[in-house]
Amino acid sequence: MAQARAEGADPWVVASGGVTGATAFDAQPVSEADVLGARLVELGVPRERLLLEERALSTSDNLALSMPLLQATDPGVHRVAVVTSDGHVARVRLLLHRAVVDGRVDGALDVVLVGATTPLSDVRQALVREVSLVAGNRVDSAMTTAVHTAVSQARWFTGGPAGGSASA
Repeated sequence: MAQARAEGADPWVVASGGVTGATAFDAQPVSEADVLGARLVELGVPRERLLLEERALSTSDNLALSMPLLQATDPGVHRVAVVTSDGHVARVRLLLHRAVVDGRVDGALDVVLVGATTPLSDVRQALVREVSLVAGNRVDSAMTTAVHTAVSQARWFTGGPAGGSASA
């Protein structure tokens, strides 16, 4: 935000994340966006430049729901910085590409990924989580592609080409 302001911009900040359950500090469920937003205000983000996206329950949702909210608020937005943990950047890049291909995120946006430093004590756990999730996304993507290919070739139940029957 400081860099954007130094360059003469007045950036919007989107805190994204839905209600995932009660926290250790509060018996009432609270959205991740609300918690992040409160902390960002404490750190100096002006409340009038803060948008809360409170429906996302996954990283894919964060991207797919935040970008349209930002564009609806300010149609002139063309550059977006996505800030996440440094160990999460690779998966965010993968999910962002998928969201653009699927049409859930505007491909004309100039998106910059920024990795915030993960505390050394959390690196091992974060690395294991990210590697498994990236691998899972790739497997999921491969399976989805295989199903789409099978359906498009009309081999789903017949085992043969479109209009034909499987031969023995």
